[in-house]
Amino acid sequence: LDGLRFIQEMKLYRWKGLPNHNRENYNIRKYSPYDRSAILRITENAFHRSRFHSDARFSIELAEKIKREWILNNLTSRPNILTLVAEVDNVVVGYSSLLISSGSITIDLIATAKSMRGKGIGASLIRESQQFASLNTKELLVGTQSNSSANSLYLRSGFTNYAIQNVWHHSNRTGLI
Repeated sequence: LDGLRFIQEMKLYRWKGLPNHNRENYNIRKYSPYDRSAILRITENAFHRSRFHSDARFSIELAEKIKREWILNNLTSRPNILTLVAEVDNVVVGYSSLLISSGSITIDLIATAKSMRGKGIGASLIRESQQFASLNTKELLVGTQSNSSANSLYLRSGFTNYAIQNVWHHSNRTGLI
């Protein structure tokens, strides 16, 4: 592992089956280009435990830029992505960006507006993602940092932990990424 630095541990989850009934009354729908600015605002206040934020060689600004570019790519240039948005009173308050492959669907990015956390929006987005996976007869996968509160949400949502993955970043001698 010469030249590599341990950054963090991730837990990987899988789900296959039928989703629980949605107990919350949030409107979940497919992304529209009109949602882009709201999704970018949500992204700015999410992912502070990401592998990029956890690597001291990445500035906060660079870590946030990476996540912003990541979701922008998902929204604009990746044909195998479906992004769902959650609305409250016609305001986008969360999203789940799903990576669709031949054998599975992966929750690539999921986030809720900071002011709306703890209100069941993330759970509603997960249930809708499960519904989409079920309709397409695919298993649903997701990974998150081992120290994230999302772990209990995934377990409550019927996911099972199937692996733990260590995240490593290359350490180059120049200090440049």
